[in-house]
Parts: sequence; C-alpha cells; structure tokens
Amino acid sequence: MKMKEYPSLTTARPQHPSVQAFYRIRSSMEDDTMRTRTGHTTDQTMRWVTLLEVGFTPTHPASCQAELERLDIAHALFAIINQDRLHLAPLKPDLGRVLDLGAGTGLWAIEFAEAYPSAVVVGVDISPTMSEIVPPNVQFEIDDVEDQWTYSKQADFIHCRYMVGSISDWPKLMRQCYENLTPGGWVEFQDFDIDYYSQDGSLTEKHAIRRWLVLCTEAAAKVGRTLHVGKHLEQWVKEAGFTNVQVVKVPVPIGPWPRDKRLKRMGLVNWTQIFEGLQAVSLRLFLNVLGWSQPELESLLVEVRQDMKNREIHSMYDVYTVIGQKPKAQTG
Repeated sequence: MKMKEYPSLTTARPQHPSVQAFYRIRSSMEDDTMRTRTGHTTDQTMRWVTLLEVGFTPTHPASCQAELERLDIAHALFAIINQDRLHLAPLKPDLGRVLDLGAGTGLWAIEFAEAYPSAVVVGVDISPTMSEIVPPNVQFEIDDVEDQWTYSKQADFIHCRYMVGSISDWPKLMRQCYENLTPGGWVEFQDFDIDYYSQDGSLTEKHAIRRWLVLCTEAAAKVGRTLHVGKHLEQWVKEAGFTNVQVVKVPVPIGPWPRDKRLKRMGLVNWTQIFEGLQAVSLRLFLNVLGWSQPELESLLVEVRQDMKNREIHSMYDVYTVIGQKPKAQTG
C-alpha cells in the first residue's frame, strides 16, 4: 500500500530564500484547514507565521542565516506551547534586572522588554546572533554561560530556553543562576526531552527517525551532552536550592497530524524547525563525532525525511517548563 504523505508544493513565492523554505515546508505539510487567515489578530504566533508568509524576515549580522531563522521559528513554537505567554513564573510588574541565557536572535528578550518597560533585559549568547534594532532597555552580551559569571548586579528573573545539547554541566548552570538571583527572584527553564514517541504505536524502533535519534543521543553523549534535558530540570533546580518549584510538561506533536487546531499548528511549526535543522545537526554529530561518511549520512536522512512526511506516523516529544524561586532573605 502506498504511504500517505503530505501534499507536495506546486507553487513558490518570490521571497527571501529562508522564507521560501518556510513557506515550502508549510505548504507541503498542511491541508486547507491550516491556511492562515489575513487580518488583525492578537495571537503573536499567528502574526509571526503570517509575517513569514508575506515575505518578512529579520536581518541578523551572521553568516548562518538559515539557522538563525530556524531559531525564530522555534520562538514561534514556544509561543504556541505557552499560549502566548512570555513566562510562567509569577513575576512582579516592577522588575529590575533580567537575564536571558542563550538569547539566540533575541526575540524573547525584545518582547519581554516591551512587556516590562521598567526592566533591564540582558540577553547572553555565545554567538553574535542578536538583532541590532532593540528597545532601549535591552542589552546583548557575547559570552559563554558555562564560564564563570562576573555580573556585578543580581537579577530578579533568569530565563533559559532551548539549550538542549548546548550545556555540558547543567547542575553548575543552576547553581550560577541561584547565586546571581536576588532573594525572592525567579528562574525559569524551558527545554525539550528529545525522545520521540507515539501514543498510538505508529512510531516504532524500526523507523529511520528512531534510528537517527538513537545515534544522535549516542553522539551527544560522546561529547558530554545530553538530549534528555527536560525530565531532569526539576531535580537540578531543586538541588541548586530553589523553592516553590513547579513543573509543566507539554506533549508536542511533530507534524500537523492532530485534529485539534491549536495542536495542529503547534505540530506544523515544530515540524518546520526540526526539518530545517536536520541537516546541520546531523552533519556535526554523525560526521564529526561518529565518523560517518557523507554518503552514509545522506542515505539515512533520506529515510528520516520520508518518515517525517508520513501522515501515519504520529510522533511527538515532551517539552518541560520548570520554575523555581530563590528563598527570600530572612528578616528580624
């Protein structure tokens, strides 16, 4: 029996290449019920996806433009996951200093600064990938968050998102967050637990996407990284000394296979950011770490892409949000 796939694209828009890529993938994945409506909307994710479709894309001073735009798509994914909330921690309106670890292109920091004009938001990333046009209360710094922190002032809120595979010592990072928070301040971590599964048994160990994931996990471990970050966040946060710890786990579909409209959109955006990053992630892990040849990798990726386009595979993974509070200073 012929495998059911998402319909292929028949037209392309004359846009920036990265936007064409997003539109091509989106068009090849969705059905007519997923078409974005024109007009005004208060949904930030709908606005972002619509801007992508009509040709808007931010300009970043970096050579790896496609990867940066994939990070912007990931920002749209988190907006859907969090129902358009920039944070889950119960923050006071008159925040002072805020740290955004792994700021990427800076979208979260910029939106947060606009929502909290009294705050000074400092976005930190190891690469110079941030937007150059920012609100006056946003600062960006190029630094490695795993190095010793030298901040002279503590923060009221520390935000860290989408750092899976980037951190070698998570407990150390948690301790540094604790030390650099004001008493009563909050920390919030949001990250994936990259272990694809299906609730209906449609994804099995025989599928190429599962084989690919097992090999990615093996390669990451060889360089001191874990792809299973989400499920450990709660433990690490508690061990660092935080109290009032709360956990939210959200199953996130890969592809627009759910019937629910919100989950369908979530799955589409998630599918896009995974598909866009598939080649880059695989090149680093398979060629540089596992010692595969380019033809061997390309052969596997052909099968992985086929699995990702297969409507009958209902894959997903879990995204965790963990918040914690530094105990307030003792009085009296």
